[in-house]
Amino acid sequence: MDKVLLERLSVITDEEKAYLDGKKDVLKDIYFSKESTVSDSKLFASSGRKGINQVEVRTHTRFIDFPLHSHDFVEMMYVADGSIVHVTDEGKEIVLKKGGVLLMNRHVKHAIKRADAGDIGINFIISPTLFETVVREVNESPIITDFLIENLRNNGKPVLLQYDVAGVLPIENLMENLIYTVVYNKHKEPHILYKTLSLMLTYFVVVEDILVNKYSTSDYTEQLKNKIENYIRTNYKDASLTVLASTLGLSHTYLCKWISANMDCGFKEMLVEQRFKMAEYLLKTTDLSISDVAAAVGYENASYFYRCFRTRYGDTPKGVRKKKEV
Repeated sequence: MDKVLLERLSVITDEEKAYLDGKKDVLKDIYFSKESTVSDSKLFASSGRKGINQVEVRTHTRFIDFPLHSHDFVEMMYVADGSIVHVTDEGKEIVLKKGGVLLMNRHVKHAIKRADAGDIGINFIISPTLFETVVREVNESPIITDFLIENLRNNGKPVLLQYDVAGVLPIENLMENLIYTVVYNKHKEPHILYKTLSLMLTYFVVVEDILVNKYSTSDYTEQLKNKIENYIRTNYKDASLTVLASTLGLSHTYLCKWISANMDCGFKEMLVEQRFKMAEYLLKTTDLSISDVAAAVGYENASYFYRCFRTRYGDTPKGVRKKKEV
C-alpha cells in the first residue's frame, strides 16, 4: 500500500485518544442506538445522506476491545497492516493478517480484540440492498449466493467468508482505491464506490485460492460436535475435558458451557456411555477378566466398575457375559 495512505490511516483519531486516555468502554453512541447491541448503519452515514444507500468506508477504531455485537448491514473488513482478531459468539477466533478480508452478513455476532497502533483495518459498511444488487452482477458463485440468501432471511444463519488477498494485485489496487475515499473524504462520489466494490466482489469469485475459510453457526456446531464425539470415541479410557479444550483451542469453562447448551448430555455422561458401551462389547467378544475389562475402559477400581455396571444394566458383568453364551 502507498506509504502516504498508510501514514494517514495511522493517525490517532479523537475517539482513539479517549481510549488511550483511560476510557474503558466503547463509545456506544457512535455505533449503537440506545441500549441495542446491533450496530446501526444510520450512524455511519455521510453528512447530507439519510442512511447508507450505497457503501460507507471507515477505519477500524483501535485501542479498545469491541464487545459482542451484530449489524443491520453487511460488513467487510480489510487489514491494511498488522493483524486484527475477531471472536464469534461461539468462541471461534478468526485472525486477519495483512491482506486479510472478512465478509460478514448481518446475522453475524462477533467481538473484536483490541487493535494496537500498527494494526490498520478498514471497515466497509454495505447496505443489504446494495449487496444484493452487486451480487446479481457478479459471476454466479454458490458460496456468495448462500451468503446473500442467508443475509436476506429474517432468521438467517450467520455466515462469514475469510479471504487472503495479499499479493493479488488487482484486488489490492481496488482496495487501495476504496481506502483513498477514507483518507481524502471522497464520499461525494458514491457511484465510484459502488462500481469498485462490484468489481472487487467479482474478483473474489473468479480468483482461485483466496477463500481461506467459510464459517457459519451450523457448520461450526456440527464440526465441534463431531470433534467432541470422535475424541471420546477414541480416548474413552483417559479422556479429559481439560485436554479436549486445549486440543480444540478453547477454554475449559467455555467448552463445558457449550456442551451443555448444544449436546444431549454433559461430557462426563458421554464419556461414561462410551466406556460402558465398550465394556459390554469386550464382555461379549473376549474372555478378558472383569478386572481387565474395567481397566481397559478406564476404571482402575474393579469394585467401583462392578457397582456402576450393575446399576446401569440391572445385571452383573458376569451375568451379561453368560447371556451372550446362551
